[in-house]
Amino acid sequence: MYSKSSSPPRYTLPPLSHLQQQQQQQQQQQQTNYYQKSTFSYSYPEEEYYPVYKQEWSPAEPVLESHNLKKKREMDERIAEIDREFLENRQVLYDEKMKQLQGELSAVEKGRHEIFDTSIADLDEKRRETIHDAKLMMIYQISSVDKQYQNNYNKVHDESLAEQKEIQNALFTMIEEKRKKLKIDKDGEGDLILPPHQTRHRKRLQRKRTDDILQSPPVKKKLERQTSHLLGVLSHRVEGDIEADFYAMRKKPF
Repeated sequence: MYSKSSSPPRYTLPPLSHLQQQQQQQQQQQQTNYYQKSTFSYSYPEEEYYPVYKQEWSPAEPVLESHNLKKKREMDERIAEIDREFLENRQVLYDEKMKQLQGELSAVEKGRHEIFDTSIADLDEKRRETIHDAKLMMIYQISSVDKQYQNNYNKVHDESLAEQKEIQNALFTMIEEKRKKLKIDKDGEGDLILPPHQTRHRKRLQRKRTDDILQSPPVKKKLERQTSHLLGVLSHRVEGDIEADFYAMRKKPF
């Protein structure tokens, strides 16, 4: 039906030598890819690595994350988010903080700062408490000194009264003895008139006896105390009068 001179067939087989060459190239390519793979990837050809089961291993199960690692990861993510927010809003935060500080400074300058007023009120309260405590301490010290002075004054006054009484008793005793002696002498003179030298001798004895009584240690000591006390009182009065006159002269206009 079709003659040999017609068009050649559409599908023609390649020559045998060409097929053999193609197979050799494929084998060389497979061998090259085999040696290029990692020895730790366990991806060897099936016929060499799985001779028994003829199937590959199943992929490894995912490792469960521990609680500490999970917490650490969450904290790292949170810190990174905070850093990102701060970097995005740092200018706004700076402006707000600067505005707040300027407002506080203005309030302090005008005397209307709340914290400043609270601190001043606390210091004022402490000041009042300190002044009150100092007043109470001063009142206590003054009352203690007054009480001590009154006790010493009463003690000295009682001792002075006792010494005055003893001196008065001694003087009364001496006066009574003198009176008795004078009476005896007067009665004796009525009965017997003595010569002048005996009368002088008797008077001398009486004076000597009186001097002996006055020079006795108890009476002498009491008299010295009384005399020093009287001199002190007089000197104190004289000094007081001098000071009063001096102040009066200063106050008196020229």
